[in-house]
Amino acid sequence: MLRALLKFFEKDGEVEALSLTDPAIKLLAEKMIPNGGSKQRVSFIRKVRSLEKVGYIKRVKSHYSLSVRGYAVLTEEEVWALTIPTPKHWDAKWRLVLFDIPAKKGKQRNALRARLKELGLVLYQNSVWVYPYPLADVVRAVANFYNISDCVLFAVAEELGGEKHLKQQFNLK
Repeated sequence: MLRALLKFFEKDGEVEALSLTDPAIKLLAEKMIPNGGSKQRVSFIRKVRSLEKVGYIKRVKSHYSLSVRGYAVLTEEEVWALTIPTPKHWDAKWRLVLFDIPAKKGKQRNALRARLKELGLVLYQNSVWVYPYPLADVVRAVANFYNISDCVLFAVAEELGGEKHLKQQFNLK
């Protein structure tokens, strides 16, 4: 829903504040749901108000604009949409992601772990993840988002212990 609203708010790559008094929200709903019935429009208006209530958009006078929290959600959506490209042929090198994140950044550490797993990396050892294809740019973007890039290191290896099992996991020859 937030993404759909922002596409409507966006103009030339910038999110602009729109005058969305209650009648304007109804017009916005009509434009975004042109063939929808009144139930869909009412649902849309409730969603706009809900976005304001949870802090994703904010009302400034008679305008709505994206809040700091709204930008953070968008950025997080983009981070979770990242994927690691898979080349046609494996270069027989393993990519390792190593991290040592302080306890006070436990939430960021857990988020990084979850994202690495989601990206398809395999836990090799505590705080060491392995993947067969180049991944530094994607993982660096994730680490930057969570403000832990200074705690994350990368390595490339031609051989690893347990390589046979890893090859099976990644369907490599």
